[in-house]
Amino acid sequence: MKENVHPNQVSQWKKQLPDNLPATFERPNKKREEERRLEQERDQLLRTVGELTVVNEFLKKKHREYYGKDPE
Repeated sequence: MKENVHPNQVSQWKKQLPDNLPATFERPNKKREEERRLEQERDQLLRTVGELTVVNEFLKKKHREYYGKDPE
């Protein structure tokens, strides 16, 4: 070959091509819809966990104020 690529390498590339073809022509900054949906879901879950953590700490503090001890 004029590019000095071994024929075995070309064969490997041909086998890999069908699996990788869609990603080859996709814009690098374009995310698939499923990835975007999962990221949004993850962000929402993290927000919910954060909110619940704040509420939980508030309730623990109030419990200590009223009963003088940590909740069991």
